[in-house]
Formats: sequence, structure tokens, C-alpha cells
Amino acid sequence: MKDILTTQLAQAGSHYGYSKSRRSPSMKKFVGATQSGTDFINLTLTADQLILAKDFLKNLIREGKQVLFVGEKPEVRQIVREKALGVGEPYMVDRFVAGTITNFGEIRSRAEKLADMLSKKEKGEYAVYTKKEQLMIQRTIDRMDRNFGGILSMAKLPGALIVVDPRHEHIAVAEAKFAHIPVIAIASTDCDISSIEFPIVANDASNSSVRFILDELVASIKEGGEKN
Repeated sequence: MKDILTTQLAQAGSHYGYSKSRRSPSMKKFVGATQSGTDFINLTLTADQLILAKDFLKNLIREGKQVLFVGEKPEVRQIVREKALGVGEPYMVDRFVAGTITNFGEIRSRAEKLADMLSKKEKGEYAVYTKKEQLMIQRTIDRMDRNFGGILSMAKLPGALIVVDPRHEHIAVAEAKFAHIPVIAIASTDCDISSIEFPIVANDASNSSVRFILDELVASIKEGGEKN
């Protein structure tokens, strides 16, 4: 399994890191080679990390816990949303709202307000308002949906976060650490992974790399959700 994963990671372009000058000290052991100033990731180690993360996820889902997907970089946003929706897990891809973890009660109340507004719209309860008022209501719904639409199903704190690029998503990572929530992170060579419980060192900007790794993680979520 490990050899196959290593080959598949290479085919997905997961071995491409950033320039050596951008390398985080925590990444030294994961760099297999440096050519023309560019770091190349040792995918044998990445395969080990991916296997660990998959096992952890499978067991977490079996315990009935949710996983929050976070990835707001434009190049991976749609992939993260797609994979989260595919397994019915919550996600934040337009913007990680500060306080989502550390002030969950307030964030949950806003998500519930959005759910209420969506329900009223579906029932046609806003039809009695003027066109201008309906436009303002729709703008409010659209704004709230961007912030909270992906977490409507998250009634309590998640059991873990899946993050693409922990350097970019440092707020989400910091809040998870504060709340003692494990983080699975796809992280390139410029990321500090010293405090990440389940790092997966790989190209975190390439569509093919991120998609392959998320597909593997999603497979474990599905497996964990299957009835024995």
C-alpha cells in the first residue's frame, strides 16, 4: 500500500516544494533533494503520514464525530468544497470566520439564523415585502451563506480539522490548537508543522496533488461511516 501511495503521490505532483530559501525549519527531514534552489519532498515519508491520517479519520468517524474542511486559497477552494459535500461534512472555503472554534456558540447562532432565513425564503414568507426589501434580505442571505453556509450541519465542535496549507489557514490552526482539536494538514515546505498532529507534507497549491490527497482522506471518512 505504501509503495502504491508513493507512486500515486508522485504522479499527482505532490513532490514539488518551494524554494529552499522559503523552507520552514520543521521541514528539513521531509526534503529529499534540492535542485536549482527548489526543494523536492520525500514522498515515502508523505505516504507514511497519509496512512496515519487515514487511520485516524476512519476511527474518528466511527466515533460519530464530524470533520471540518478548511481551504480558502482560490486554487483549491472548489476542490475542498466538493470533497466536503461529497461526504456530508462541514466546510469553510470562502473565509475562515475568526471564532468558529473559540467562540462556537456565537458562530452557531449565526448559522441558525441563516438556516431560519433560508427556510422562510423557501416558504415564500418574504413575498409580502417590497422588491427593495427583498433585495436587501437576499443580500444578507448571500453574505451569511458565504460565511456560514458550509457549517449549517455542524451542531457542535468538530472532532478534527482537515486544512489545506496551514500557513495560509493559521487562524483555523491556532483556534484548533487552543481547543485541543487535532489538525490534519496538507502542508508544503514553507509551512511550520511543528504543532500539527497529522501533517501530510506535499504540494498544497497544485490541484492534482490536493485532489489526490483529499480523495484518500475522503475514502477513509466513507469507510469509517460504513456500518459494520
